[in-house]
Amino acid sequence: MFSSGSELSGIGGWLVLVALGLAVSPFMIAHSVYADLHILSGDRYQAGLAANPGLAGMVLFEAVTNSMFVVAVLALNYLLYQQKRAFPTAMVVYFAAQVVWVFVDHLMAMRYTARSEWSPLLRALITAIIWIPYFRLSQRVQATFTND
Repeated sequence: MFSSGSELSGIGGWLVLVALGLAVSPFMIAHSVYADLHILSGDRYQAGLAANPGLAGMVLFEAVTNSMFVVAVLALNYLLYQQKRAFPTAMVVYFAAQVVWVFVDHLMAMRYTARSEWSPLLRALITAIIWIPYFRLSQRVQATFTND
């Protein structure tokens, strides 16, 4: 499954980083879902949620969209290891969706605090700027993902 040397097919080169990221992502995103649900149900946060109408909706939005991203990442793992032709396009869509989601989440958070962090959006943009062209132009990607 993993290639070495100058061979251009197989999960090697920069695709190893993608494989590692996709292997870890379901756990990291699931932890975010757990944290969001903890905020919604934990006694510690109820006063803050009650004081900020709409904040619970934003946290629920994050939990639901992150749950969808867990499913997406699991599907991407399947496509990756089966070397499916759909994988590169699915990864491009995933990176673009991440940028849109982080931007929308940032705009929603700005309603509640002026100090909403820009770094997640910047991180998503840089990730997309690097990886989308890679998945579109890489010879390794073209040679690896050939299964229907």
